[in-house]
Amino acid sequence: MFKKDYQEYLKILLPVSIIVLALLGVYLLAYYIFPYLGSVGYMLVGATTPFIIAIIIAILIDPLVNFLEIKLKIKRGIAVLISLFISLTGISVLLLLISSRLLVELVDMSRDLPNFTTTMAQDLWLLFREVREYISSNPLPLEVQEAVQENILAVLEWAKQLLTSSTEAVIGVVASLPILFLIIIVSAVATFFFSKDKDEIYRFVYSILPKKLIKPVDNISNTLNKALSGFVRAQTFLISLTGIQTVIGLYLLNVKYAFTIGILVGLCDILPILGPGTILIPWAIWHFIIGNYSFGLALLVLYAFVVVVRQIIEPKVLGSSIGLHPLATLMAIFIGLRLWGALGILIAPVLFIIIGAILKTYGILKEK
Repeated sequence: MFKKDYQEYLKILLPVSIIVLALLGVYLLAYYIFPYLGSVGYMLVGATTPFIIAIIIAILIDPLVNFLEIKLKIKRGIAVLISLFISLTGISVLLLLISSRLLVELVDMSRDLPNFTTTMAQDLWLLFREVREYISSNPLPLEVQEAVQENILAVLEWAKQLLTSSTEAVIGVVASLPILFLIIIVSAVATFFFSKDKDEIYRFVYSILPKKLIKPVDNISNTLNKALSGFVRAQTFLISLTGIQTVIGLYLLNVKYAFTIGILVGLCDILPILGPGTILIPWAIWHFIIGNYSFGLALLVLYAFVVVVRQIIEPKVLGSSIGLHPLATLMAIFIGLRLWGALGILIAPVLFIIIGAILKTYGILKEK
């Protein structure tokens, strides 16, 4: 009797100990090791980027590869090539349709840019003149006048730095195109081999593991594979939804270049915390500054609508995609944000998935 109870306690204690040690390890890595390995970590991430991309793509196309291999009896190597071709063709067609519209609007924007900058400069000049006239007619304490002048100069300096950094960023992107092309080629080749030789890679990894760890590692690996592909699909859906909502909203507001701006806002949804506000909030503030209050308010309403919709559906979409309950997903996002900032939004759900896989492996958490 005592032995049976001991085994039951041990069965519970072992996975709990693993989870505690894993969380402790993550904490130590995040707060004591990573800060001292910044440059080394950056170099390692840069060196392994093509292979990380390849692993993600291999996981995403794996269901299609398995279907072609098992259902249609196609050799795995050929099935991988067909899956890559279908995926790349679909993405290319979608990008072509989007870029064709973007190109039209970008050409028009380049033509309107001189007029836009002239109008913006005139608006700024009128604003500064009104502020100066107001100060002249309503004398302020010397300290306040100096503070206002310093803030105006700071805004101008910030705008100058923003323009300089934007130009440098564009130059950097152009200069990195050869490296980007190389990364794409290496990622494509690595994807083929990762997907084609998946079983051999798994067998090699399992051959160097102790037998007792094979089942837990296999369960965690399968869970993470499903969660990763689900996470990518969920984020793609959420980003697309944000872009579509913004495009429709801007069209309703009769905004010129609504499609291009909406796409940019959708892409900004990738950014944690800031998200669509990266573009919409400064844009709204600018219109408040120049006196266009109705349009500024409309932009804020659009921003609020997009954010509220995302906050409502994100836990459900992410939870169903990565295998977590919406409440657990919400907890993971909040805890990760508090512990590790923006990066924690990605780290914490992965930790929750791993913990869930460990608990299921040892029978503490039952499969649905």
